[in-house]
Amino acid sequence: MMPSRELVIAEMRRVLQAYEPLRALARYASIQQPVIFGGAAVFLCAEQQLFRPHATAIAPDLDLLIRRCDIQEWQELLGKPFKHEETDRFHGQTLKLHQGGVEVDLMAIDEFRFPDLAADVVLTFDQNRFPPVETVFEGRLFLALAPALHVAFKLLLWRDPSRGKHDPDDVAALLLCHPISCRALLQAIQCPEPSRPALSAVLRERLGWLARQHPSTSVEKLYREFCLME
Repeated sequence: MMPSRELVIAEMRRVLQAYEPLRALARYASIQQPVIFGGAAVFLCAEQQLFRPHATAIAPDLDLLIRRCDIQEWQELLGKPFKHEETDRFHGQTLKLHQGGVEVDLMAIDEFRFPDLAADVVLTFDQNRFPPVETVFEGRLFLALAPALHVAFKLLLWRDPSRGKHDPDDVAALLLCHPISCRALLQAIQCPEPSRPALSAVLRERLGWLARQHPSTSVEKLYREFCLME
């Protein structure tokens, strides 16, 4: 049974409340506020009625991106050390917190890889090329991941509700509210030329599936643009 929009909004309000003390600390230290990505960022950047229409539950977690140059300040502010992680997907520094029942992941990401596509397909979450966007919810200002970068991330992950995730829904919601160009999408992804054909085939298939779910929209427009570029 899908939760009502009121329950979804209430749960996201609780999740976003965990951002408040971290924003206050960033202001105190004069460093960049954490950048929200994942489900909370999609909620902030999309129209509420488009947010995860097929979800049966909303996970109480908050994913936050920080700059590597700010790690030392965050460690001092929080009194906890970051942990270096290096898996087949994630390379970077992480720190897990719990605030009001919400699991908060602070991350300084060096690389995020997609070995199921190709070992050399990478996202670096480059905030200089793709600056975060400011978004307002209930009178409060939040910093969220740039839509083009977020679409690339979730389009490559492509996890569905059978895995407890909602990447296709999230990509559609972002594209319907923040149309992006094919060029911007491809610029967000680091991929050497030999792997480009395989990457293009995956993106074409996934964008085509989304276009069939959302005909005559900016989703279909991006798909057609992508096909014309190939």
